[in-house]
Amino acid sequence: MHSLLIANASSLWAKEFIIHILQPEWGKIFLTAFSPLDPEDEAYYRQKGVIIIPLYSGKKEFFLLEKIKKATKIRRQIHEIVRREGPFYGCFIQGMPTSIQAYILPSILKKSAKIRVGIFIGSDLLRVPFSKAKRLKGCLKQLDYINLGTEQLREKFFSFFGHGYDDKITRCFYGSPGLEAIKDLQSAHDQEKQKEDALGGPFRENPWNIPASKKNIFVGYNSSRNQQHIPVIEALNGCTKEEKESIHLVLHWGYGDGSPAYREEVKKALTKSEIGYTIIDEMLDLKTMAKLRLLIDVFIHAQTSDALSSSVRESLFAGSLLLNPSWIHYREFEEEAIDYVSYDDISQLPLLISKILRGEVTVDTRHNRQKIEEKFSWEAVKKGWMELYDH
Repeated sequence: MHSLLIANASSLWAKEFIIHILQPEWGKIFLTAFSPLDPEDEAYYRQKGVIIIPLYSGKKEFFLLEKIKKATKIRRQIHEIVRREGPFYGCFIQGMPTSIQAYILPSILKKSAKIRVGIFIGSDLLRVPFSKAKRLKGCLKQLDYINLGTEQLREKFFSFFGHGYDDKITRCFYGSPGLEAIKDLQSAHDQEKQKEDALGGPFRENPWNIPASKKNIFVGYNSSRNQQHIPVIEALNGCTKEEKESIHLVLHWGYGDGSPAYREEVKKALTKSEIGYTIIDEMLDLKTMAKLRLLIDVFIHAQTSDALSSSVRESLFAGSLLLNPSWIHYREFEEEAIDYVSYDDISQLPLLISKILRGEVTVDTRHNRQKIEEKFSWEAVKKGWMELYDH
């Protein structure tokens, strides 16, 4: 038996999905690679027995032409594999494309696998207009299952396509990859003791110079303008001098589409605010990311849209107090009574920070940790994915 994962092979999510969901139940795994892999990734997949389908040419081409060529190449290669080894048992598309490639996908899906699953992630729907999303109609007809893990995704999908696909819709979550790493590093002590351990205990080095004596505040979780770094920083400029001296802002820009010009704008806003800050402008492995999460006291989330990101879940698991905007509604958190603070406008942030510094705002971090693990660990979510296998 063999199965296919159409995804970015360089992505952590492709690796996590394979080891936690697809192997060993879904047989030999074929995986697409849209760009050359690092030697470490090549060795990783070789060790896992994953067969890579390379879709890159090695030469620069017009963007649209490159997408068309990759789509036609994957169609040709998949049809060859099916001809040689028979249809795939499962075919999973990790992140549904709304580019011109969406027009070619139906011919790839048709008769290629027994079980065909399209997996939507936040940016597939939440940040695209219907003029692009409608390109997926041909794909949706060919799929056996359409996975919409969160309430936000389902609402957006229904607004675009109505309820004609309801019998295909599933609600399987992705696990949060950093939970195990956080568990390995996190002690049973309270949040302040965790911070002391992080700086002087099990991981003595602190390459970011994040101070243990201040309230460390995470602002967004990538470099995208959608994180609204500048409005948040400008709002925090309204804190008193004493409050500013008691907090430290942390921005992680290891990924995201923030341009160099936008990043400079954010840096200027930070300097103007006279609040201490640290910018981490590199990708972090799971262990190092876990270390960072354990250093954070407060997570200010102000993104324009979000589909229950792993960063939010892992921050709660690590003990951060989440300040979440009311325009992002997590029904999944309500179902589990996850404890966080909601705000209606970014202008409210200085008052909330002031209350936090005075100890007037607290959350049940122990309850959050328990519920996040019960609901969003890979072990917890696997059952839902295996139900697709059993069908």
